[in-house]
Amino acid sequence: MNIQVKTRMNKLLWCLLFTAAYGAVVGLGMECALRLLGIGMSMSLDSTPRYPRFVPFCMIVGLLALGALVLLLVFNVNASEKLGYTKKTWIIQSVGVCVRSIPMIKFFDILFRFLQDVF
Repeated sequence: MNIQVKTRMNKLLWCLLFTAAYGAVVGLGMECALRLLGIGMSMSLDSTPRYPRFVPFCMIVGLLALGALVLLLVFNVNASEKLGYTKKTWIIQSVGVCVRSIPMIKFFDILFRFLQDVF
């Protein structure tokens, strides 16, 4: 196998891994933000939260997702220097993150609904 093909495959693999990780972290953070927004709106109408333990959980998980997003970005920038990402690679990765995060939001919505029912 040619060294250029190996390098290109390695670059593609890392790009796909980063896109999947970004999608999961962004989906988790967006779901936490949407849950907190919904809880805040229901509290303003009812004046008592329906799931009071879920507010700190969403805040902590959302902050952890934000921290993970920053760490992923730093690691991705370091890896991009070694792998030689181009502007086109960054654009494709950004579009992939936007597309990948939408199903992840739904996945975390189902997971959070299950957690609310169980706990």
